[in-house]
Amino acid sequence: MPPLMQRIRESLWLSKVKFIEEEKRMPKVSSVGAKFTVPAAVLTDIVIKADHEQGRLLCQTTHLFGLGVEYLSVPARKSATTCWRTSLGH
Repeated sequence: MPPLMQRIRESLWLSKVKFIEEEKRMPKVSSVGAKFTVPAAVLTDIVIKADHEQGRLLCQTTHLFGLGVEYLSVPARKSATTCWRTSLGH
C-alpha cells in the first residue's frame, strides 16, 4: 500500500472514526491506492472548563472542526464567537 494511504488509514484508526476502506488494484501490481468512506455523522466530544483566574472558558473538542483533538480558549467577557483555536490535528 502506498505510504499516503497508510498514513490516512492510521489517522482514521487513531481518531477512532469508523470507516470503510476499498483498495484499488491493478493486474501485476500489489496496490495502487484506496478509497476511504467515512459516515456522514461523526461523534463529537466537548469538554468545557472554567479558568476563573484568567477569566476564560477552556474547551477541548474531539472531531468538532475536523478529525482530531482541538483546544479552544474563549474570553468570558467577549462574544462567544471570538475564540483562539489550537489544533493538534491528525
